[in-house]
Amino acid sequence: GCGAAYLLEFLDRTVKTTSDVERIFKLPVIGYISEIEDKDQALAVSRDPNSVVAENFRLLRSNIEFFKISNPLKTILVTSPSQGNGKTTVAVNLTTSISQSEQDVVLVDADLRRPAVHAALKMSKEPGLVDIIKNKAEILSVVRQPQQAEINVIAAGNIPPNVTEVVGSKRISSILSRLKDTYEMIIVDAPPLIISDSYNLASKVDGVILVIVPGETTFDQAKAIKEQLDRADARMLGVVFNKLSARM
Repeated sequence: GCGAAYLLEFLDRTVKTTSDVERIFKLPVIGYISEIEDKDQALAVSRDPNSVVAENFRLLRSNIEFFKISNPLKTILVTSPSQGNGKTTVAVNLTTSISQSEQDVVLVDADLRRPAVHAALKMSKEPGLVDIIKNKAEILSVVRQPQQAEINVIAAGNIPPNVTEVVGSKRISSILSRLKDTYEMIIVDAPPLIISDSYNLASKVDGVILVIVPGETTFDQAKAIKEQLDRADARMLGVVFNKLSARM
């Protein structure tokens, strides 16, 4: 039985420990987020600011503050290796935690292929980012506060058929730059890294957070992601381990 267990461990070539992250990405794990039992996971911090999950996000927020000491850090992109890693949940709860620390922060849904922020916060998708890019709305006019959480949000907007062209638009950099004039921090919920859009967005922000569920991303996938982010000249801040069970 012990031999079988060691064999399975040896054959399991997935990222599941801090040493795996340090070896592949040369980065620390900057956040450990417990599995959220609330069905409205994105509202966990907002609904119970004294919970264990809220404390997890406060620690993540504190680690981000350390990066700000030595380098400007106003725009942070949150992404993941694939769908289902909980990047939107992390992005919304991190934004909520930052807002609770009395900082002016805005969450931007830039996942224009499968936008999820509006659904997580039970608000309409329009107007939003696409409307700004296409000059159909002014930036601050589409910033809204959902009833479910006291945060500023720019939803995705009306999704066009030519998503890649929209995300690749030079307007994205301009929009982020103008948001910096109004907000202390901008959190960007980006597509997962199986989509090329993410690498384009990653090159336009001050820092990137990669959300990983331990045991779900292979070493080969992780190495490929690291190489692509390096080519995009993206500045990675660290990895967040998400959906940690009490047994881990």
